[in-house]
Amino acid sequence: MINQQNIPTGEVRTFGTFGVPYLVGKAEQELPNGDILVGIELLESGEHEQYPLSHLLQDPKAN
Repeated sequence: MINQQNIPTGEVRTFGTFGVPYLVGKAEQELPNGDILVGIELLESGEHEQYPLSHLLQDPKAN
């Protein structure tokens, strides 16, 4: 079972300092290396993607 506690579900973050904003969703898949793929929604396009939690946690919160 995937631990949802470390996932900032509902936060809006950006890919890096000046990147595209996205809405953080819930865990979707645990990877063999222990990382977790999290569902995200790109706010500008409405597109849904998966993004590794380890990368997501390094992205800044959107202002």
